[in-house]
Amino acid sequence: MKYLEKKGFETIPIEDTSDYTVKINRFKKYVSILKNSVEFTEREKERVFMMKNLALMEEAIEKGAKKAL
Repeated sequence: MKYLEKKGFETIPIEDTSDYTVKINRFKKYVSILKNSVEFTEREKERVFMMKNLALMEEAIEKGAKKAL
């Protein structure tokens, strides 16, 4: 975070990332969701993504992802 602040970015720590997290079936297309995520992990039957912001999370839902609980 210090690096980003040095470069002029404002950082906002988020303790509960569930509002930014979506999931999609492992066998569905996910490239556009991956491009807008900051982190992702694969599970047995799904991929889980943490999105950059809430607007991109909503966009991922429109593309077929579901909110991860």
